[in-house]
Amino acid sequence: MLNWKVELTLEASYCAHLIKDFQLTDLLRRVSRHKHGPDKAEQVRQAAADSVGMRRGLDGARIAIRTLLDSLKAKRTEVRELQRAENP
Repeated sequence: MLNWKVELTLEASYCAHLIKDFQLTDLLRRVSRHKHGPDKAEQVRQAAADSVGMRRGLDGARIAIRTLLDSLKAKRTEVRELQRAENP
């Protein structure tokens, strides 16, 4: 399973510029288990805005990231279902 920093980096670098401030802050709080908030969210947003990108292979990278995020979502659902079955 990916740790929260890797997960956040993937998600933030892909969509930080697409989501609203409160959504990024909420995501960061959730994946860091409330250790980070608005200040760190702004740092992530700024890092995403300031990062140098390259165009070659961008579509493939986007598809790969979407696939990884979809897989991560599915795994989270599986974990929750297993936890519910374990603790009825």
